[in-house]
Amino acid sequence: MYGTPIPFWYCEDCGGIIPPDGEKLLKGVPVDPAVESAPVDKCPKCGSTNINGSTDVCDCWVDSSITPLVITKWKRNEEFFKKTYPVTLRPQGYDIIRTWAFYTIFRALILAGKAPFKDIVINGMVAGPDGKKMDKSHGNIVPPEEVLEKYGADCLRQWALSASLGEDYPLDWKKLIYASKFLQKYFNSAFLLHKTFSTLSKEEKSLDYKDIKIMDEWILGRLNEVKKEVTDLLDKYEFAKALEILRSFWWSEVCDYYLEMIKPRVYAGDKVVGKVCYKLLDEFNRLMAPFIPHITEEIYHEFLNHSETESVHLEEWPEYEAESPKVEEEVTKTVLNFVSAIRTYKSKNSLSLKEEISKVIFHGPTTDKLREFIRETLLSLFVKDISFEEEGAGEILLDNNSITIKS
Repeated sequence: MYGTPIPFWYCEDCGGIIPPDGEKLLKGVPVDPAVESAPVDKCPKCGSTNINGSTDVCDCWVDSSITPLVITKWKRNEEFFKKTYPVTLRPQGYDIIRTWAFYTIFRALILAGKAPFKDIVINGMVAGPDGKKMDKSHGNIVPPEEVLEKYGADCLRQWALSASLGEDYPLDWKKLIYASKFLQKYFNSAFLLHKTFSTLSKEEKSLDYKDIKIMDEWILGRLNEVKKEVTDLLDKYEFAKALEILRSFWWSEVCDYYLEMIKPRVYAGDKVVGKVCYKLLDEFNRLMAPFIPHITEEIYHEFLNHSETESVHLEEWPEYEAESPKVEEEVTKTVLNFVSAIRTYKSKNSLSLKEEISKVIFHGPTTDKLREFIRETLLSLFVKDISFEEEGAGEILLDNNSITIKS
C-alpha cells in the first residue's frame, strides 16, 4: 500500500467514526487501520462490535505538506518551535508548485497561523546531454553513479550549481571536465600557497596591512570585493553567478598573475607574502566550501592546519572588510596589461618566460602607485631595468634585448 493511511475506523451498523489515540499521533507513531485494531471494542454510539478500519490512503502531500511543522517540532517542543518557525527556505522543482508548495503554505497557515518559510527557490529539471528530458525511451539517461565515478561529487556539484534558477539544465560533459580541471588547479595552487606559510606559527600568520606591498593590496582588495559580490549573490540564491565569480577570480587573478608575481619574494623568504597567502587561501577556501565541500575540507586540514574547529563547514563566513586595502582599477588594469605584454612578447619571439630582458621602456602617463606596482612585477618577469616616458608612442619591439611598450 502506498500513501499515508486514513487513520479512522468505522462502525458498519451506525456509520460512527472512531478516531485513533491523538497522543500516539503527536508522538509520530504511524497508525494503519487496515491492519490495526480499533482503540475501542465497541462503537461509542451504538455499542456494535462490527467495526472495520479504513483501507483508503491520503494524497501523498498530506504528510509532505507539514514538513516545516515536523522539523520545527510543532506541538512537541513549543520553545524550539518558536525559535525555528517559520523556516528560511523551501527548495523545490517547478513541477510541484501547484501541489507541494500550495499544500504546505495552505496547511501551515491554517495550523500555525504563519507562512511556513520565508523564501522558495524553484529549480529546473536535469535533462539529458541532448537537451531532452531524461527518459529510457529517448536513450539519454545518465546515472549519477557514472558521473561520480568519473569526476566525483565536487565536480557534479559545480555542474549542478551552474544552472539558472527555474530552468531545465542538460547534463554537459564539457562543464564537468572544466569543473575537474578547476579542482586540480585549485588543489595544486593551494599546495603552492601552503609552501609560503608552512613554517609560520599561528602568531606569525597575523597580518598587518602596513607591511604589505602593492601587489598584496591588489589581491586582498580583489578578495574583499569577491567576498561582497558572492555574499550578495548567495543571499539572492544566485548560485551560478557566485560560482563563476569565485572560479574566475582564483584561476585568472590568483593563479595567472599573483602567484607568478610573488615567486621572487617567496624564494627570498619574505614572511609578509606568507601571511598574505595564508589569509588569501583561508578566506577563499571558506567561500568555496558550499560549492566544493570535500576538497575544501581536505585543504582545510592538510594546508591550513586548523585545530580549533573540526571542519571548514563550521567556520564563520568571511565578512567584507570596509578597511581592506585596494588599488585603483585603472592601475590594476594597466599593470596586468603590462605583464601580459611581456609574456606575449616572449611567446611571439620564441623566448622562454625566464629569458632575461635587459630593459623595458614604458610609454604613457603614470602615477607613483602605477610605477611602484610595475616595478614590483619586474623580477617575476625577468626584466632587469625599466624606464618611463610620459609621452611618445611605441609598439613592442626587440631592440638589443629591450622592449618598448605603449600603455
